[in-house]
This record gives sequence, C-alpha cells and structure tokens, in this order.
Amino acid sequence: VTFSTPDKSKKFFLWLKKNHYDVISKKTVFLGTSYYCSYCDIGYKTKSAHRCKNNCPTCFSDSCL
Repeated sequence: VTFSTPDKSKKFFLWLKKNHYDVISKKTVFLGTSYYCSYCDIGYKTKSAHRCKNNCPTCFSDSCL
C-alpha cells in the first residue's frame, strides 16, 4: 500500500500482513534489488537494465532532465 501526504511531499510504503501494517523504509531491501524507480514503481538490479521516460538515457539519472 502506498500512502502520500495531501501535498504529495512525502510518500510512505506499507506492507499489510495478518491485519497489521509495517512500514517499508527501504524499497530496494524489501524487493531484494539494488535500485528502485518510483516513477514506474519497480525494482531492478542494474541501472542500465531499466529505461523509463523519467531517466536520462545517458547517465540513467532523474536529476539531469
């Protein structure tokens, strides 16, 4: 379950198990991956393995676009 604050400034990831919610503090650890794309909501092992329109095709960063 994903929860965002009304202004979308913070996002929380929750895992429901046996009627109890736990906070997922590190998405990559929870998914067993090295990287996580919040835009696509998927985990992946290597930077070059995931391409999306939110990432630079050269450096794979979302901060240079």
